Amino acid sequence: MVFSAELDLILVVFLIAVFLRYSGYLTKEMKRPVGYILGGTLFLLINQVWGLWTGFYPSVQTWISYVWGIIAFILILIGGLWTTFEFIKG
Repeated sequence: MVFSAELDLILVVFLIAVFLRYSGYLTKEMKRPVGYILGGTLFLLINQVWGLWTGFYPSVQTWISYVWGIIAFILILIGGLWTTFEFIKG
């Protein structure tokens, strides 16, 4: 089975974030924002897997895919901004 480049990127970002979160290098304040980024990448992963499965009508599948994408974008945006503010705050 051949995976798309987007799915490969999602898996790499997810694995890096998991390793960072549980490695002990992040402070306590940084673990929650990284958790939001992890949640967003999980929603992107769900979106990609959902796109591989064609059990529903195409219009329903498209709308559910949009919802997963929007949730992922919001979570990654919140986590990224929060992480930036924590880095600036020091």
